[in-house]
Amino acid sequence: MSHPEHLGHHRELTDAELEDLHFGTVLDAFAQYRQYSLSANSRRLKDFYSLPISHQNLLNELGFRKKIDMVDQRIEANAKFLHAVVDHPDIFTEDHPSGEDLVRDPHSPGGGGTSYSLLDHGTPSQSTIYGPNADAGAGIRLGV
Repeated sequence: MSHPEHLGHHRELTDAELEDLHFGTVLDAFAQYRQYSLSANSRRLKDFYSLPISHQNLLNELGFRKKIDMVDQRIEANAKFLHAVVDHPDIFTEDHPSGEDLVRDPHSPGGGGTSYSLLDHGTPSQSTIYGPNADAGAGIRLGV
């Protein structure tokens, strides 16, 4: 989406156009999340390897390297979810069919996972929202 002023137009944007422009910016950020986050974590690892071996050993005793690997796994899980949002932005529109594109909580009792629509106005529990990231690599699965 480009701003009309960039196309030579000099008019005020409507609220709907501003919202669409912002929504496109958010989707772009979601699309770039994985690359940006993995690069940032890679920089941490590069900094770690620039330390003297004695310092690396000390940090490894404290679990530093395991934590870096766990962060990578969680970034991958988050990126999978955000990629699904980018692929299906219509889940945020009012005319989205009810019952589709549900988020499944793999940590819910019963094993099947609790489902709720991303448009659901109820407030899911914190464990439903954050639980998938509590275990490295657990991820969030979408019913798409």
